[in-house]
Amino acid sequence: RKQKILFDYSKYITFTNPYTKKDFINYYGPEYEEKSKVCRFGLTPLESLKKTPNKAECVREFHLDPYKLKVAIGYSATSGHQHKEILNTLKGYPKLRKRCQFIIPLTYGDANYRNTLKDYIEKEHKEDDIIILENFLSMDEVAKLRKATDIMINTQITDQFSGSMQETLFANNIVINGSWLPYGLLKERGIYFEEVDKIEEIPDKLEYIIDNYDHLKVKCERNPEIIWELSSWEKNIESWLELYEKALERKK
Repeated sequence: RKQKILFDYSKYITFTNPYTKKDFINYYGPEYEEKSKVCRFGLTPLESLKKTPNKAECVREFHLDPYKLKVAIGYSATSGHQHKEILNTLKGYPKLRKRCQFIIPLTYGDANYRNTLKDYIEKEHKEDDIIILENFLSMDEVAKLRKATDIMINTQITDQFSGSMQETLFANNIVINGSWLPYGLLKERGIYFEEVDKIEEIPDKLEYIIDNYDHLKVKCERNPEIIWELSSWEKNIESWLELYEKALERKK
């Protein structure tokens, strides 16, 4: 109810995703249809990724194991990424624990959650190959991390259009998304990614990717081009300029 005051006062309401725009209108009513617009923020790391060194150099920079598949779990220190739940599902899969190095980026977010998760990993997963990243990363460092990652697990509880997930796709790497996330637009544009319906499916999905890695990497080849068209500033700045120009006109 408090937010509705802002919605009524606003000239426009913007969304990065047509599916969340549709959900918003269905919830708040058709009177918001005209002022609801899809305007995506450009992903600056895409520019950095174009200039990023090759994968081997990025792997060395983060001191990662070049002989294992690097699997990123989430991208921030928030419980919505379900880090504990994902790690728990891997306990009965020695093949995965042997062939994968798990990267957990906690470079921003909730400090208390970060400390709790670190304690949990030290207690329950100290024998697993897990790399925890804590220091804040520059835009170039973020790009290098995306390039170094082979697989990203993105099964957060809610999302609109994750930039980190898109950056991983742009880096020509494999993403596992939760099927409950509103990424229908990616499918419509022809982007390849894998999905799970529940956390418990992640180990089997990882084993499938490992067993078919070379074949699945070929399916990633068009992802960078499509992500650039969707989410680069070059392709999105005009929609924002048009929005502000219309807002100024309405103000007059």
